Amino acid sequence: MSTTKNKHGYSPFHEQTRMIHHPTHQIWTIVMTNRARFQQCGWDGESYACAVGTRNRRWERDVGKRSGRGITVAVTLRALCKMFESMQLDRATGAKCYTLSARSLYIAWRDTPQYWEWIDLGIDEVKRFSEAAKLHGVWWLDIRGKINRMMLSENLTYAAYMVFKLADDGFNLLHSPFQDVSVSVAGSDSTQQVCLQSYMEVGDDGVPQKHILTSHIPADHRPEVPLTDDIVLPRERADGWMEVELGEFYNEEGFDDEMSVSLMETRTWKYGLIVWGIEIRVKK
Repeated sequence: MSTTKNKHGYSPFHEQTRMIHHPTHQIWTIVMTNRARFQQCGWDGESYACAVGTRNRRWERDVGKRSGRGITVAVTLRALCKMFESMQLDRATGAKCYTLSARSLYIAWRDTPQYWEWIDLGIDEVKRFSEAAKLHGVWWLDIRGKINRMMLSENLTYAAYMVFKLADDGFNLLHSPFQDVSVSVAGSDSTQQVCLQSYMEVGDDGVPQKHILTSHIPADHRPEVPLTDDIVLPRERADGWMEVELGEFYNEEGFDDEMSVSLMETRTWKYGLIVWGIEIRVKK
């Protein structure tokens, strides 16, 4: 079976496999896979000791001592979780809502500086995460996140929103302006299209207005972009970032499985996207 590769010989699947086998990611996978069960058992989230089998000597030297065939690693979850996700309560319903940081997401080629760069946003308690992923340029845009549904409140409708910005040099996608997004729950997929290079705002007359961002492309080279009602457009947030809804799902009672969400566009070269994270909150 042939697999699309970049010039370095890595396919998106191989890049994901490299990330999964990193010891830090192994610990995070263990933690997040079992966290909902730990909370149900009264686990306080302060620390978690786990045995991780690895031959990475640098990891052994930095965080633990070798014991038999594994490493006993004490992980301070309070600090670790702040790097990857944050929990908030919805003011109206009291429901649990989560934000997944860019670090917690699978982003194809994210650790290849030629394609993506991690930028420091500074300390901002409102934003909760101090870094974001900035896209220098790729053909294969693939962003995915997931969460165990036991971590969310039951019998409520949730929606997933990607929080992002477009860099000053723009987001070159007008010749293929739409991105495919999906939400998957219990084997059922919900799909739609979004347009990151546009936005929706309410005019002075109270009527929603659609806009397309084309300032960096000469007027005589701008293709017509039909922003029909089935295309989901971003909205500007109070904090100055943009958010776009990737889909919604109903979180039924008693389900111990994952909800996954994705955004993809692989038809043309693009750049200038800054990803802060994905918020999963109650649908209003």
